[in-house]
Amino acid sequence: MIAAVVFAAALAQRPEVVAIVEKIDRNGLIVRKRGGGSLTFPTVELIVVSPEKYKLRTISVYGPGALLAGLHPLLVGDRVAFRLPKEEGSIWWEDLKEFRLYGTPLSSPIPYEAAKRVFDEARLASDEDDAKLWGVPLYGPLVFANPKTRAFIRENGTGGELPAGVIVANTATNIDDVLTTMISWPAISGGPPTAQRRLAMHECFHRIQNEIGFPANSPNNAHLDTVDGRYWLQLELRALTAALRATGDARASAIGDAVAFRAARRAAFAGAEQTERTLENNEGLAEYTGWALRGTSAEESRFAFARHLERIDPATSFVRGFAYETGPAYGLLLDVLVPGWTRKYKVADDLAAFTGIAAGKANPDAYGGAELRAAEEKRDRDQRERVARFRARLVDGPVLELPMKDTHYGFDPNGVTSLGDAGNAYQSLEITAPWGHISVDGGARIAADWNTAFVPAEDRAKLQLEPGWKVVTGPRQGDLRVAHE
Repeated sequence: MIAAVVFAAALAQRPEVVAIVEKIDRNGLIVRKRGGGSLTFPTVELIVVSPEKYKLRTISVYGPGALLAGLHPLLVGDRVAFRLPKEEGSIWWEDLKEFRLYGTPLSSPIPYEAAKRVFDEARLASDEDDAKLWGVPLYGPLVFANPKTRAFIRENGTGGELPAGVIVANTATNIDDVLTTMISWPAISGGPPTAQRRLAMHECFHRIQNEIGFPANSPNNAHLDTVDGRYWLQLELRALTAALRATGDARASAIGDAVAFRAARRAAFAGAEQTERTLENNEGLAEYTGWALRGTSAEESRFAFARHLERIDPATSFVRGFAYETGPAYGLLLDVLVPGWTRKYKVADDLAAFTGIAAGKANPDAYGGAELRAAEEKRDRDQRERVARFRARLVDGPVLELPMKDTHYGFDPNGVTSLGDAGNAYQSLEITAPWGHISVDGGARIAADWNTAFVPAEDRAKLQLEPGWKVVTGPRQGDLRVAHE
């Protein structure tokens, strides 16, 4: 879930269905006119074939002249899409909403032909895998959504508009009561097919992960915002980069160095082994899935990921983002060392340990350790200033307190700053909850226990409250709090 966890309520409008034209009668309905005479209308009998809950429902439609789907005269056997009518019995043609040939898109800010090519790449990636990675097909219900208009589109061109409370993000969510992979269209459009496949397969993993025994869980890893935590992690990544480029004994030696750097980091921070493994077995496995199925040979995928690791921005936050780096690195190496490893790997396992390679006697200097330490100490000085600004704004200053129970939220995992016992600061944060919705880009904080979020009190104007909720005075002067009436 690269950007977030998102909730989608059932669409308020009638569901969209797909049906087959079963029968056409050119003189199917005769209406007697007052004063004599009659009108004859063609009728069409439609048999719903999806979704499953409406399957085999028969809908009779009548109207004037030749009945068309767009400019296409209807033929027996045609597949059509439309909104399920509320009425029973014969339906007047013009009352059938959004009627069109199956696969013909509605007017949408997402260009259907461009979207169809990305859908095709995602399906092809899944078909090539043939359920070998995780034992189930990765491709399934998938939509692309426009974050500005909130419109979404499916592979067959059908779609609609997301409810007002839904955050557009890359995640798995329920649409029309179906667990669906949602991807923001700007995030996947315009890139090369390899990048499109990678993102699509990453997000498709999140749709199946509960089914295959890897429930979504994203614990905090605040130690990766410290000098030592970042130092040892980046040494591990440098060793993994070398391993991805190497073969034979050189590969094993580099992996041993990576394992040693990982062990040194975890020895320095109590609880780090558990929290790192949990996030790695969520986002790390998802990102590995994307890289493994990007459509290139295994060797080229390893080299491509090595190039990616070499280009990591030194300013990157690893608190939530480290698993996107270590997961694919170890996963692509395990493809060589332990073929078929994904079918044996369990949620309690550790990727580095699964390589079977013991920690070596790693030498940090062989990986630029001295220079890295100096850079991290400078970053730490800058980070202290950033933490001080966030604390002044989100801890010590007047805040609006928001309950986090039953919330769904989205944020940039590379824009997370640890505030220690005060939790994490997020440069941008969007929350949907029973109390309403808020989206801020000037800083927000989630408490360490995840029970409460805080935004500056001045952002009250950005709060959209649901009926039954109100803003009341908070515990300190100037503080505010959202509470149930």
